Amino acid sequence: METVNSLNATLYVLLSLLLGYSLIYTNLLRRGEESVIFKYVMYVGMPALAFTSLSKVQLDMGFLRASLSYALSMALISLSIFLLSKVLGWGRERAYLLILIANFGNTGFFGIPFVSLAFGQGRPLQLSIFLWVLTFLFATFVGIPMLESLRGGSYAIRALRNPLPISVILGLSASILKLSLPQPISLFLDSLASTASPLALISIGASIPGLSSIRKSKISLFLLKTFISPALSMIIGLILHLEIVELSVLVIMSAMPVAIFLGVFSNEYEFYKEEVVAQIALTSISAPIYLNLWLYLLSAL
Repeated sequence: METVNSLNATLYVLLSLLLGYSLIYTNLLRRGEESVIFKYVMYVGMPALAFTSLSKVQLDMGFLRASLSYALSMALISLSIFLLSKVLGWGRERAYLLILIANFGNTGFFGIPFVSLAFGQGRPLQLSIFLWVLTFLFATFVGIPMLESLRGGSYAIRALRNPLPISVILGLSASILKLSLPQPISLFLDSLASTASPLALISIGASIPGLSSIRKSKISLFLLKTFISPALSMIIGLILHLEIVELSVLVIMSAMPVAIFLGVFSNEYEFYKEEVVAQIALTSISAPIYLNLWLYLLSAL
């Protein structure tokens, strides 16, 4: 891993976040208007990126072991928090907060752009997209049902209406069947995919709450997301003998800042709104620092 790549990735992320925040600060964008960018990235840019990247992926044991490591990390840390809550007498709400903070990272809007710049466009980018899909599945089939259970509601599965899983399935199918699209369609999808990373980061910058919210953040939650969760992923990856690039992508994706969408969910479900917003702000702003610390540690392995 070259130092220049991580520096370029860091500067790219910082400039994109700063641009997004500046648009809000100068009122060129008003609070709430950044949701339009979010929707474009979520429903157009990212699905196009997922399809174009995964249509070229080569599924092998290393790729599958990295995905398994990520899933095992989420499962183990969730189980550990659940058992610890029973021993210490925490309520369900507190246990769910810890589980969501640990596992619901911004692997799509933040992780994919960072990985593509720090590691390259080929296999690392493909793996980061696949891990993003696993995060999406966790949020859809674990995170939201947990929040629904707190208010006694039922959760109707709406995930299949999202273009993301559809684009992933189509991309993997095209890879397995070795299909190629006509050049005009391929160029069109490539152009859409190229907009995903910069707009994703700009939208994060525009969505970061005021710096005053950081004062409300708790260091224990910060360490859970930025240290404990990626450390567990690294241990599992080492046990499963991942190659250094796969291990690095796994750890970096596990260390991603708390997802902006968790803030949306916390507001909708009246669920620890201040603490969630504080962690989104703190982890997003400090990410260029602690992610580079992880990159430095991984480079020494």
